[in-house]
Amino acid sequence: MAFVFRPEYQLSQSVLDELHRHRVPTIQWVVDYRLWCSAGFFFNPALGEVCYRCARGRHWNAVRYRCSAGSLSLSTLDAAVRLVDNSLLRLDRRADIFVVPTQSTADVLREATGLDTRRVLIIEHPIEDSDFVDAPQPRWEEPFVLFLGRLSPEKGLELLLGALTSVPGLRLEAYALDPLGREGQVREQITSLGLAERVILDTKARFGPALVKRIAESRCVVVPSLWPDTSENVVLESMSLAKPVIVFSGGGNEDLVRRSGGGYVLDRGSRPQLVDALLSVRDSSTDLAARGQLGVAFVKEAFSSSRFDAKIANAIATVIEVQRSMQGR
Repeated sequence: MAFVFRPEYQLSQSVLDELHRHRVPTIQWVVDYRLWCSAGFFFNPALGEVCYRCARGRHWNAVRYRCSAGSLSLSTLDAAVRLVDNSLLRLDRRADIFVVPTQSTADVLREATGLDTRRVLIIEHPIEDSDFVDAPQPRWEEPFVLFLGRLSPEKGLELLLGALTSVPGLRLEAYALDPLGREGQVREQITSLGLAERVILDTKARFGPALVKRIAESRCVVVPSLWPDTSENVVLESMSLAKPVIVFSGGGNEDLVRRSGGGYVLDRGSRPQLVDALLSVRDSSTDLAARGQLGVAFVKEAFSSSRFDAKIANAIATVIEVQRSMQGR
């Protein structure tokens, strides 16, 4: 029998040692890259690029670039925690199997960490039938798009705002979490770009009936993440509401959109491509409705709870086999 745990659950060294002592196979659920990256995203905000500098234990790079909220003290703390986790506790190598939600995430993990391919499995996050909300009938009259996510550099909102300046007549509603206290900075950018009349920034709203209504009435949802995301809930939530999404390449979001046909994939960080996509979204809704229906069908099929149960059973069988093969060396 396997013990399944997620990275945010802080298991003590004694618990892990006890599991291994009794030869209990362990499965690590990967929802971000915090075991290998001090900030957790394989993204360097100082350089504005994907970054694997810390992935092989070189966490002092997080201090060098102040990767955690631009703070020297916080970056130092995060780097120290990762060094202890990796060097002393070896948490980045403890699990027998690492589970990721998409093939793209598996590719990123293998490239960055050099993990044995046999130790990485793909299992999509489950969505219960009850999680599907009866959305209002999609409407296309209002020319606006949505952004849902954190006000963090890796989420790409600043890039989206810059692109919006080249798309007159299109509005943006941004519903965001603000864990880093960046709301004031983002509002200043909105004003300086001359977008105050076309952008709504709301850091209070949470996913529920009111927000579902706005998603259904928007042209599409824009997810301009610059980090190699594992796969973001907002993509699945939007697809489940028959709403197409615009994403960048290089992570789990690309995987979801390409497999489903439920949106548009642009080159990561490409402002010209984002401008072109927004212009198309503003001027025509014919293709949007068709892609929205493809997204719904994909999510209901690929992310069903019954399919998830079967994959978990397969993962347990796989981890036991991997453990046996490792012991036989």
